[in-house]
Amino acid sequence: MAGRYKDNDDFEKFYGEMAIAKIAVADKILALCEKQNNKIIPQPLEEKHFWAGKDFYASDPDYLFALKQKTLGFCSLSKNDEWRKKFSEFVESLENDPVTKDVALFARTYWFNCSFNNAAQGEPEQSVERFQTTHRLFKEYIEAHLTSPNFRFLQISFAFHIQEGCAERIESSPMIKIKTGTLMIPTLEFHRSVFMVSDVRDASMWANHYDRELIKYRILAADDPMAAFRKAVDEKKTEFEKQLDKDWLTHCYPLPVTAEMMEQRADALRYLYTTLRPVFAKRTEDFAVEAVLVFDLELNALALIGKTLELEAVLLDGTKIDLKNYRGKVVLLEYWNTGCGPCIGEFPTMKRVYEAFHDRGSEIIAFSTDDDLDVLKAMIEKEQLPWLNASEKLSLAQKLPDSREKYKINAFPTSILIDREGVVVRADARGSILYQELNKLFPPKE
Repeated sequence: MAGRYKDNDDFEKFYGEMAIAKIAVADKILALCEKQNNKIIPQPLEEKHFWAGKDFYASDPDYLFALKQKTLGFCSLSKNDEWRKKFSEFVESLENDPVTKDVALFARTYWFNCSFNNAAQGEPEQSVERFQTTHRLFKEYIEAHLTSPNFRFLQISFAFHIQEGCAERIESSPMIKIKTGTLMIPTLEFHRSVFMVSDVRDASMWANHYDRELIKYRILAADDPMAAFRKAVDEKKTEFEKQLDKDWLTHCYPLPVTAEMMEQRADALRYLYTTLRPVFAKRTEDFAVEAVLVFDLELNALALIGKTLELEAVLLDGTKIDLKNYRGKVVLLEYWNTGCGPCIGEFPTMKRVYEAFHDRGSEIIAFSTDDDLDVLKAMIEKEQLPWLNASEKLSLAQKLPDSREKYKINAFPTSILIDREGVVVRADARGSILYQELNKLFPPKE
């Protein structure tokens, strides 16, 4: 960290000494484990396994990685409160020894990591209380050590990541009834405050990151999230009207991400894009023109949601199909072509989906926009695509309605998921989004 060392040699000297101290402390922990008949660690570990790569790691500032993985993690994740207490007492003994204070601070931080994990993985009714208790103790501990000569910011940056992940896991658990932001907001506020008083490089960048995350969770935690979202979008519009540059997407975060997490997802995204579009439409820079195109594509996709899609098409074997004849099935309608890399990149996901859901009542209709049917047929054969493969060229040749023009399909792939009633669920049903929606439409059997 800048400002804490006289020069690079001093920096290297500190980490070299710390590595040696960590080895000594880890050896003490191994001895303790042996004295307790390895009861702290669930399975016997030989020293050669515990310290694999000892020579290599001796100069590594993260030497305690093995200690965390093999000892701290096992102990603090244990359901055995007796052993958790014993290990905590052992760490306290390190803290009271001037020689091992630095390592004890590092070890205590990992202790908190594991305590957060224990809260997230414990009994649902106790998770929130355990997390909040750990958060309070962690906050008090870090604040007490911020000015300590032994404090190193790198020691807690990973702990922050662990805490945020556990808070999110608890809040998103269907078994835990807790309002969004209850854990995340105080967590993010605390982490931001530490960054702002540290001399870590890019502290201001991280503070901006936490500011954006706090906007997201405060919107989601509001009594009326949609009203809070609209207010945030209106403020962003005012900001963009005063100053707009090519990094607009960074400045716009986390509004699209927040919208994706809201119950009124489609309404929120519509409001976002329709509100910001006029600001960009007034500008002539390339980034503004491209943004307008993106907004229009998103709005076209959003306009399909809730609609009953109409589609008549001709398959490559000449068979004519009509989408309305697939009512009662869940249909993925994929607009694509052989020159589209992202389209081809979707094949593995589509194959897994076809295998998992076809026999349960789903169908995939791939609607190709290729002019060269020989190239299309060659790719279908090469990739072994098992679903219904339709051709726009053949469909238009038989005077069928132009679905692409009707529904403004201008981007590829466009992946439209249609429910059993023929209503569009999503028009961006790719990757994890596709799986999430299919799991809703095909809930697991009791």
